[in-house]
Amino acid sequence: MKTPSETTVSTYTIKADGQAVLLDGLPSSYAEKETEYQWIRVQNHQPSDDGEVFGQLGLSPIVVQGLLAPETQPRLSKLAGGILLVLRGVNTHRNAEPDDMVSVRIWIEPRRIISVQVRHVLSVDEISESCASGDAPTTIGRFVFELIDLMSDKIETMVMKLVEQLDSLEEENLTGGGAAGRTTLSELRRQLIVVRRYVAPQRAALERVSQTDVPPLKDADRLLIREISDQTVRLVDELDAARERATVINDAWVASRAEEMNRNMLVLSIVAAVFLPLGFLTGLLGINVGGLPGAEYPYAFWIVCGASVALAAGLYGLFKWLKWI
Repeated sequence: MKTPSETTVSTYTIKADGQAVLLDGLPSSYAEKETEYQWIRVQNHQPSDDGEVFGQLGLSPIVVQGLLAPETQPRLSKLAGGILLVLRGVNTHRNAEPDDMVSVRIWIEPRRIISVQVRHVLSVDEISESCASGDAPTTIGRFVFELIDLMSDKIETMVMKLVEQLDSLEEENLTGGGAAGRTTLSELRRQLIVVRRYVAPQRAALERVSQTDVPPLKDADRLLIREISDQTVRLVDELDAARERATVINDAWVASRAEEMNRNMLVLSIVAAVFLPLGFLTGLLGINVGGLPGAEYPYAFWIVCGASVALAAGLYGLFKWLKWI
């Protein structure tokens, strides 16, 4: 069904052999057999649709509030009747930024799972495609694991791309051609910070999932999720290392720029020091008063020029001897 804001609701009744029956809209009842479970998928949801979409699901207000929260961080909440899991996944839109991670809110019961997403999430689409092909997750625990696994793989791919960009900037810095990449580095550092802001709490949420003893999740499912949790820990470490490397590269660029400016200032200072006495000499000889020596002598000008050159050469030699240049 569709609401005025284009919210779509689909219900999959998934059997023990992986076959799924699709219903357009909300179900009228739970799955008939104990070996079956339902997946209710709510897409493009808007907060204004809560009365129509969730009115027939029989959820408690606190669960509805968790599913409809406008801003969410990855977390796990164990509530009466089930668990509420909020995850963040990669935004796969063409022009999306890597740090623009989209949320998936999941309510898990013994025979029903409800997923809510405001924006497109490719991992959820892949689960839907597996349902259409007759290869759906056979249990709710398997469903949760496969969804977490798909989302984690895409996050890992995104993090590796960010690290590769950082490697390129680091190589540019080592070869001395990194000045043009400073704007890129600033944007990359911002993306690393935002991605870590979501991945770190997701690591904690997955760790709690692997330790939560609720009927939909079996020991085997929790063990598999624990492996993904360990993988997420490594991603957080990778993000921390990348942030430190980005800081080192930025500091190296700042130091290189400061060294370049200091070198230029040294050259300007030496030039000023050389021409300062010359300027004094020419200013002294240029005053319009009588009694200047050599005023009537025809070779006085050339003598002054020679003396100026000799003075400049002497100052240059002095600076070299003092190792200022």
